[in-house]
Amino acid sequence: MKTQSTVRPEQFTINDLGKKKEIKLCENIVETQNEDGETIYEYDMKLETIGKDDNLIGAFIHLKYNYDDEISLLNKGLLDNQDVEYIKYRDYVQEVKMYLKWFY
Repeated sequence: MKTQSTVRPEQFTINDLGKKKEIKLCENIVETQNEDGETIYEYDMKLETIGKDDNLIGAFIHLKYNYDDEISLLNKGLLDNQDVEYIKYRDYVQEVKMYLKWFY
């Protein structure tokens, strides 16, 4: 979903909702100016509510990649660990892990 904000969004966000968690991924963040000269951030946002004990790494991965895409990328990596799409996938997984390590 395309979104706008006057505040630069964080790439990853986790909100504790008690028995559930809301996770959010913001990508393709572009800084622009509106007609009043104010800074506006436009970005793609994906949001999901998960169970409190669900695997956060997997949940964030599946905000960006569906299961079929993930399997396809893993197979590409088995054939060629220098495949550009596979490397982008692995880099994203590392970003998620680093964020969660910092968050918890």
